[in-house]
Amino acid sequence: MNDPGEGSQAKRRGHAVVLDHLTPPLGRAGLHGPLQRLEGQLDELVDARQLGSDRCQILERAVLVTLQELNWPGVPSKDDLKADPNLINECLDSAETYLCELKEAQIRTGLHRFGQRPSKQSELELLLALARPPAQGRPGLTQSMARHVGLVLDPWAQEDGEPLNENDQRLLEQLGCDRCRRVGDGVAWLEDQALGLLSALIGEDNGGNNGGNNGGDESANLVKPFRDWLQSRAEDDETLAGVTQDLWPRLIQCAPSEKTAFCQGVTGGRIPAGPSGAPSRGRPDVLPTGRNFYSVDLRGLPTEAAWDLGRRSAEQLLELHLQAEGECLKHLALSVWGTATMRNGGEDIAQLLALIGVRPVWDGPTRRLVDLEVIPLRLLGRPRVDVVLRISGLFRDAFPQLVMWVDQAIAMVAGLDEPSDQN
Repeated sequence: MNDPGEGSQAKRRGHAVVLDHLTPPLGRAGLHGPLQRLEGQLDELVDARQLGSDRCQILERAVLVTLQELNWPGVPSKDDLKADPNLINECLDSAETYLCELKEAQIRTGLHRFGQRPSKQSELELLLALARPPAQGRPGLTQSMARHVGLVLDPWAQEDGEPLNENDQRLLEQLGCDRCRRVGDGVAWLEDQALGLLSALIGEDNGGNNGGNNGGDESANLVKPFRDWLQSRAEDDETLAGVTQDLWPRLIQCAPSEKTAFCQGVTGGRIPAGPSGAPSRGRPDVLPTGRNFYSVDLRGLPTEAAWDLGRRSAEQLLELHLQAEGECLKHLALSVWGTATMRNGGEDIAQLLALIGVRPVWDGPTRRLVDLEVIPLRLLGRPRVDVVLRISGLFRDAFPQLVMWVDQAIAMVAGLDEPSDQN
C-alpha cells in the first residue's frame, strides 16, 4: 500500500479523499555482480570439500581474494590463518549466511500503474507474497508446502541463514533442489515451486491481464507431490482454498475497483472507505484497493494477525538471546513508530505484550480489542521481560488507546505476586 512516511502531509489531511492503490510488484532480491560470483565460488568450494578434491586450497584462496576485493569485514590475514586455520571456516560460514539472507530479501521490482493489473509473472509473485503469511490460524502457503513434502523447516519463522538439518537436505536433493545447505536455499526452492503451484491453481483466470505471458508456464516444473496435492480436491484444502476463494478474487478486483473509484471521485460521487496496511504482512482485508483509505481502526489494534506475528517474533528474539548469551532475556528497549503501526496493525505492541506475558482479548463479531489477559508463568515457561517503550510523537497522538493498553498491561504484570527473578 502507499505509505508516505512518518510526519508526511498525507497523514495530516483534513477532509480530502485519498484513493489507495495496489502495492508495487514484489520479488526476491537475488544476487548480482561480484556477490553472485562469490556465491558461485563458495558453492564450488563446498563441492570440492565434499569430494576431497585437491582444489580446496586454491578455491579457498580465491574466495579470500574476492572477499578482500569486496572489503568484507573480518577476513583473516595469512598470519591469522597460520595461528588459527579454523578462522577461514568461520569467515566462509559468515559470508554464506549473509549471502543467503540477502538474496532472499523481499524487494519491490517495479511500479504499480493505477487501475491496471500487473504482468502475469508480477501478479503471480504478488499473489505469492499475499499467500506466504499465516492467517487466521491456518499456515501460510510455503509452510503448508513444506509440511506436505515432510520438511521440518519453517519458511515463515526461521532465519534464512540457519543451516538445514541433514534430513531436510537429503529430502530436498531427492526433490531436485541442488546445493541446499541453509534454510534460505530451501525457501527459494519452495517459492519457485509455489509460483508453479499458483499458476496451476488459478488456471485461466490469470491469462487476461494486460502484461502478457512474461513468466512462461511455471507449473511445468512442479514436482509430483505438489501435482498430486492439486489433483486431490484442492478446494477442500484450507490453505489452497484460501488462495482461490479469498486472496485471488481480492487481487484481481483491485484494477477495476481503482478505475471505478477514480471516476466516482472526479464526478463528486461517494467512495467507500477502507483500511490501509501491507497486504503482504497478513492484511488481505485491505484488498481490493481503490477505496478512501483510513490509516487504521484504532479499536481493533493490535489485530489478530499482528498478534500472531508479534508473538512469533518475540519467541524468536527470546530464543536467539538464550542461544547467544546462555540466559533468558530480562530487559529490552523497544521503539514504536506511528506509520509502522498503521502499516503492520500493531505488530510492535503485540510483541511487547508477548514479551511481558499478556494476551489480547478481542470481541468476536467486531474483532475489536476489549480486554487483556495475563498468561500465567506455568504456561509462559520463562521469566517476563521488562520492556521499556519509546514512542514517537505521531504514535502518541494517533494511538492513545494503545498507550492506554500498554499502561494497563504493565500495571497488571506489576501487581502479580510472582518471584522477582521471574517478574
